[in-house]
Amino acid sequence: MTIFALLIVSLWGCGSGSAHLIADTSVRKAVLEKFEVRKAEFLNNRGSELLSVLDSASLQEREGLMFLYAYSTLSDLSNYDGAYFLDQVRYALMARDSFAWGRMASDADFLHFVLPPRAGSENLDSARRVIFRELLPRLRGMSMTEAALEVNHWCHERVVYQAADGRTSAPLATIKTAFGRCGEESVLTVTALRAVGIPARQIYTPRWAHQDDNHAWVEFWADGKWYYCGACEPEPDVNMGWFTEPARRTMLTATTTPGQYASEYIINEEPNYTRLNQIDNYANAKDLYVQVVDEAGSPVKGATVRFLLYNYAEFYPLAALKSDHKGFSRLRLGMGDILVWAGDDERFAYEKVTVREIDTLVLSLSKKSFDDSVFSLDFIPPGAQPPLAVSDEKRVENNKRLAYEDSLRGVYESTFMNESQTMEFIRSRFSGIGSKESADSKENACQNFVPDKQTGKELAGLLVKSRGNHGELCRVINEVEPEFLSRVVDILRVISEKDLRDARADVLLSHIRNTSATKDDHKIWSQYLLNPRIGIEMMTPYKEELMPLFPESFWLDVASNPKVAEKWIEENIKLVDDNENYIKVPSVPLGTYKMRAGDLVSRNILFVAICRTAGVAARIDQVTGWAQYYANNEWVNVFEKPETDFSAQNNSAPNNSVQNVTAHISLKYNGKAPCRYYFNFTLARFENGFFRTLEFEEGKDIKLFPTSLQLEPGYYMLVTGNRLGDGSVLTNVSFFNLESGSKKVVNVVVRDPENSVEPVANIKLPDFITRMDGSKIETGQLIRTYGAIAMIWLDPGKEPTRHVLNDLSLMKKSFDESLLPFVFFVPKEKLTDTFRPESYVLPANSVFASESDINKQLSDLSAQLPVVILVNNKGDVLYFSSGYKIGACEQLLKTFGSISIKK
Repeated sequence: MTIFALLIVSLWGCGSGSAHLIADTSVRKAVLEKFEVRKAEFLNNRGSELLSVLDSASLQEREGLMFLYAYSTLSDLSNYDGAYFLDQVRYALMARDSFAWGRMASDADFLHFVLPPRAGSENLDSARRVIFRELLPRLRGMSMTEAALEVNHWCHERVVYQAADGRTSAPLATIKTAFGRCGEESVLTVTALRAVGIPARQIYTPRWAHQDDNHAWVEFWADGKWYYCGACEPEPDVNMGWFTEPARRTMLTATTTPGQYASEYIINEEPNYTRLNQIDNYANAKDLYVQVVDEAGSPVKGATVRFLLYNYAEFYPLAALKSDHKGFSRLRLGMGDILVWAGDDERFAYEKVTVREIDTLVLSLSKKSFDDSVFSLDFIPPGAQPPLAVSDEKRVENNKRLAYEDSLRGVYESTFMNESQTMEFIRSRFSGIGSKESADSKENACQNFVPDKQTGKELAGLLVKSRGNHGELCRVINEVEPEFLSRVVDILRVISEKDLRDARADVLLSHIRNTSATKDDHKIWSQYLLNPRIGIEMMTPYKEELMPLFPESFWLDVASNPKVAEKWIEENIKLVDDNENYIKVPSVPLGTYKMRAGDLVSRNILFVAICRTAGVAARIDQVTGWAQYYANNEWVNVFEKPETDFSAQNNSAPNNSVQNVTAHISLKYNGKAPCRYYFNFTLARFENGFFRTLEFEEGKDIKLFPTSLQLEPGYYMLVTGNRLGDGSVLTNVSFFNLESGSKKVVNVVVRDPENSVEPVANIKLPDFITRMDGSKIETGQLIRTYGAIAMIWLDPGKEPTRHVLNDLSLMKKSFDESLLPFVFFVPKEKLTDTFRPESYVLPANSVFASESDINKQLSDLSAQLPVVILVNNKGDVLYFSSGYKIGACEQLLKTFGSISIKK
């Protein structure tokens, strides 16, 4: 009997009397049908690895597996096998049966928010199994709500906030590191809650409206209601978090779940997933209707309607919807400004709207090309509201517990290797660091490679950066063959800091041993041949995995002509749309090969992996997204991109299929203030119906761009923005067309506000400020140089304060050059034994002071920590920032630079 027949008998007959996991027959039927579609299209390609476990699974386990197989991202089905999914199902069922609240949630909430192993964009791991076993005894006797809060305390014992790159580490890797960004903290907390049978989901605002950043946190269901909390940031009660006030100014908050989930407000409902709109949980909101019509006023069906928010100097798509047969689409949004862009294959239109002032926007698709044009738009975010009252009754006790949990984490972090320990390890391993002669005379010396002192110190620093993963890196150094020792330094140099913290030894050793000897420039060889990292995929030993899958003749052909790999992929790997990989996590090379399908990024990754396995340097270009190989000292593109919309209607439109044909622009900027990429300007190229931002280095100053910047021909959009202290933005938008071989001067204009700096308050400055060591300094002495002083009140350990400290570190040089004095305060109730002022990288002219009554004078401004102010010698507060505000330090420096105060 076939698997399908067995499933039909078991799922519908239920002759054994066992209860169904999916009780609703209509839902069960939909899951089975979707499973069969997915099986025929994809799963059969990995039948033995994915489908064979169905034979040994119970009825409920089979239904759980079918739900995951029907709706998981294609990359998960490519990267993980049936045993992994079955283990996830079994532990989800075990949690449901082990806790008193296990069966309180509805079947829908269990299927969508307990069963799935994926919480965000992380690599999947066995965290559910580990966390269930650890928390099972700890949560006995608690109510569901108490247990949810306790789970967050458990997470905080192990992880605290720290900024990191965009790749999301797996939950156990985050625990090993002991810190993570908000996306990693929320993934861990959601995974932990699901591990104990509590429905949970990652909530995020794709971008804030009032500042350049985003954020993710957690919602969980307990005792009949959904609540929110800060991930790894326990509060005394539910629905509390430092982000509560910023969230009241959002334009959109959302979450994505596999399958179809019924909800009042849905952003997108696709065959594989549902994206839910959660804005009403946090902010005042309303429905914005957009009707798309043609020039005659007739409705246009199927037009793409994008809701764009200015953030990081680009127009970020909060959502992309399709117009219905009447030309309508609808999105529920916060009460700020938005840019709405609609288009089909031939035409487009756009308009800025203020959501609170309009119910229905009508866009007439009349534009058919991008003429060189410039226009200005002002964007105003939802206004700040009076802070919600927060009781202090439980906060003191909670703060004590947080300090204790910090100490527990500190004990674990003390097991990480420090610099002296890593240097000692390197000396013992290489036996004669800095002296090849001494190495030759020692029995255990590494004869083929002995690093000099500088390299040894660098290697030691890399081991320190690996934090809890130092054991894996030490294993690499200990186990690698002597002839490959120099490659250890090379490979650790090119992978990211996050890779240092979660790379497995076997993966690094595999690439060290299976990479062809260098025939290119050593830097090219290290970065684009030896390097195991291609994109944000899970790092795997793909060279040794791929090599046996093709005959030797194939590898020789690829080595001499990498387009052989391109042709093989085009003929054998089906290109799928975004619906299949809706979380945007790519498949690993072996997974794409076995599944015989992948999205654009996954296919690009496979191409690069095949090239590197064949000894050809290859990469995915970070700026353009092209897959490329290196030949004759230049990078060659592969895989033609689809033509731009409108190209068939406009003969002057560029042809994207012509590869390695370029044009040039010169960026002309005459402003005095710094102009940095993703802070003040971005460039975007029109592709697939809209503009894709070019991924130049974040924060790169415009002065550091080449005088002649080489770009592909095409339509471009230049966006500049100046975010003001109240969160509003002055933007400038330029469209221009680059024809093949052309050269163009592009003016970069960042608009300045018309009004001068006006005081927001006036305070009485004390005659003296007392340092934390008890010594005093005259306030006038601090302020006399330029007549202004920055004062900052901190809440150590909280994410908003960490953002401020990180910004100060990044901008230290600019602040040092400005000579602006800084005074830092920490309220007494926020001081803990782990507070170390000397650990911060701060502007040179900084002092830490004992708590002052100055903050009491700011009470009328509803100050929440951290507080950042700029005050002149008259006591005028010229800049004020309270609570979570990305870019506060940049605004502080900008305000200081704009005031005219002579020495």
